[in-house]
Amino acid sequence: MKWELLTPVFDVFQKMFQNTMKELFANKCLCEEASLYFFVVEILNDSKRVFYINPTGEINDISENGEQTVNGLIHKSMKERIKDGTYMQMISDSVEIGGQKCKIGWIIASECMDHNRGRFLFRCVCEALADAFNGMLRQTDYAYESDVIRQITAWWTDEEQHFIQASIQEAADKVSLYLQTLYAPLNLSFIVKLSGEYYERAACRSNMVLLSQKAACSIRKTDFVYCLDNTEFDEMKLDDIFFIPAQMRLIRKLLQIAQQDLCLVLGEDADRHIFKVLGICKKSLFHEKNRQISHVMIRFKNHMQWDMLLNEIYMFSYKNGQYIIEDKTDDRNIVTQIREYFGECEENCKNSAAAISEALQQEHGTMIILMRAEEARGEARRLGEKQYGLPAVVPKILTDDIRQLSNIDGSVIMDTSGRIYGIGMILDGAGQAPGNLARGARYNSVVKYREELRKRNVKAMFFIISEDKTVDLLVC
Repeated sequence: MKWELLTPVFDVFQKMFQNTMKELFANKCLCEEASLYFFVVEILNDSKRVFYINPTGEINDISENGEQTVNGLIHKSMKERIKDGTYMQMISDSVEIGGQKCKIGWIIASECMDHNRGRFLFRCVCEALADAFNGMLRQTDYAYESDVIRQITAWWTDEEQHFIQASIQEAADKVSLYLQTLYAPLNLSFIVKLSGEYYERAACRSNMVLLSQKAACSIRKTDFVYCLDNTEFDEMKLDDIFFIPAQMRLIRKLLQIAQQDLCLVLGEDADRHIFKVLGICKKSLFHEKNRQISHVMIRFKNHMQWDMLLNEIYMFSYKNGQYIIEDKTDDRNIVTQIREYFGECEENCKNSAAAISEALQQEHGTMIILMRAEEARGEARRLGEKQYGLPAVVPKILTDDIRQLSNIDGSVIMDTSGRIYGIGMILDGAGQAPGNLARGARYNSVVKYREELRKRNVKAMFFIISEDKTVDLLVC
């Protein structure tokens, strides 16, 4: 088998994957560390040989004797490379490479597999990537390496940007279709149009909840702050307000009420297979543990910007014409990310998560660096001795004061329990990692410093908070 003929395909697919991730994720998150792992399954005389090909092109035979399945071999191999349960697997149709019939399997590994931040959209995008990869394998003539390079390069040049946008749109549609098995049609295009409607020159910053017919029946009339559903009151012959474009202006008007702790509630009308407006409720109604009301929530954030959640689980966002996954930085998500990355218990992470949330309110941009206690102490002292910051003599948990402490140039170094070891820390390092011209000095200094920490096997999380309140999360 001429394995080297696959290298150009893998190179292009790796670039395509990384560029798609950049488009998909509005802010960098743990998915920046996502990796592709390739496996080639060779079928020969009814016996299976499995070769692991890493993203750099190195080939390792991971076959074993016995009756173990290919999936079993892959699972065992991946457990040795990444945390179990954090990858997904795709296998191509049979293809011929250099005259040998085989199957190409590929693996994507990402911390996003560990929690629900945009998981559905993420998986659907990966499925679209797998389809494209398999299509390239079927269409490419592998007889000569020069032909492979030429064909793949031409495909990449012509199709890359179109493919990325089309894949993300297709993924959003798949998520919508999945939700429609639980609810009436969500009509994403109408939600997009609604987010672009102004009311007396005000952009939409409201909450909308969509309920299945069963969930709608579980809400009592007394649960509403203001009830608009007259189903049980024959003496009131009011017209229903349906979730259709013809009534967009009226729905937008009602959404103006449903801000902050209020939401506009719509229930499924099974006969018409459409949603109708039921009234205005408190958002807290859907957080009551004893009620467990299954729902989809649309949080309109600004003009042409909204988030979709399923039972408080973040699905994806829409922003400026694109479906994306935004890095969610509320306390609960920050605790989850710290706990999963450092292996800490949830209780230990709450103070550091609260401090990061408080730092988000800082008027100017800042940066929080999380490390384990000993490494945080060592780094703060090392930088302090070089006059690169102010190390703490007695590290303390100072959640309430973090906004003021981060109000000077430099970073705050904190351990996973929330104790502060240094403020105003100027990052050093001679790392050669490429920067990003579109970003500022704060972001690029982290990229260089992170490269240095990686050489020393130091684990760290960097929360980079910009002046416009966006948050980048980088890890090493």
